[in-house]
Amino acid sequence: INCEWRMRLLRLLSLGTPTLTRSHVHTMYMRTHHISSSYFFSSSSPTQHPPPRKKLSTLWNDPEALYNAIHTELNNSANRDSVFLSTLVDATQRLMEIDPIRDRAVSLRSLALLVNDDIDGAQNFLAEELASNPTAHIYMSMAYLSVMKKDYNEVKRLLWEALQLDPNHESSLVMWNDVHRHQYPKKKLTSEEDYVKGLEKVCSLPNSWRMKLMLARYYYLVGEKPALGKEMFRELIEKYSLDQSTIYAMVGELEEIGRAQDVVDLIGNIYRVLDHGPYVGLKLASCYIQLSRDAEARALLDRISEVTVPEKIHPNISKEIIAGIFEAVEHHKKVL
Repeated sequence: INCEWRMRLLRLLSLGTPTLTRSHVHTMYMRTHHISSSYFFSSSSPTQHPPPRKKLSTLWNDPEALYNAIHTELNNSANRDSVFLSTLVDATQRLMEIDPIRDRAVSLRSLALLVNDDIDGAQNFLAEELASNPTAHIYMSMAYLSVMKKDYNEVKRLLWEALQLDPNHESSLVMWNDVHRHQYPKKKLTSEEDYVKGLEKVCSLPNSWRMKLMLARYYYLVGEKPALGKEMFRELIEKYSLDQSTIYAMVGELEEIGRAQDVVDLIGNIYRVLDHGPYVGLKLASCYIQLSRDAEARALLDRISEVTVPEKIHPNISKEIIAGIFEAVEHHKKVL
């Protein structure tokens, strides 16, 4: 196809491809508890709202619904009065009693205590949980409190404990990356050598792969060592069962920095529609087109469109979105 149609097709391939954020590399730098920081930093004056106690009480025996309701209220806590915020502590106590997913109940209770300006209460609560049930998530929550107290050596110690329990715990990796990238409390960047050493320390742990993903990304985007980054990506793809959104993020970033050939080298021979999903396939097709390998792009689009059970492509994609994918694929094939 000529240059004009090539550019049109590349633009089309980028349309309708959602940002998959669950395990997206970018979000690993932003996520801790999935709770807004507005309750710590909002400068607006609180707005009075009638506290929906009745609503919470109706959810007293439904852990999923109660969790979601508390989660929502914590995100809106900057606009809540102190009387209502105190009721969230009671609600989290109930959640602790009924929620089969203990880590998330622990997180919400510690956050509810923090929202009520009870840092000591949150620390004591987490210390008790840690003594009876040490998990990476609780160590990370303790580290979060140490950040608030500006005790950054303790932050590093607690995070190291967390990562030894689970070297791929995302929230711990977020904080570990941050405290090794900056010289707190000065907030100046550390040297590149010290930063990389901090990442490599976690990479050395058995079964560590998320930090290797972050380090490989660093070598590509910042460290100017694309060959090393590529080999790390290759090892991760071959050794670990990376989820679709993680591969999509990796492929998307390589394409954006002009590494279309690397994308083809890494996944061109191993891509399978049902295993890797259609979005990764569309990115791979885009890279083929950038390399003027139009026949391979069309063959790949044919493979995507020939999947006989589209619902198996991705369990979290609606039938409407799947229909849109196949419509887009047919359109791209006509252009080619």
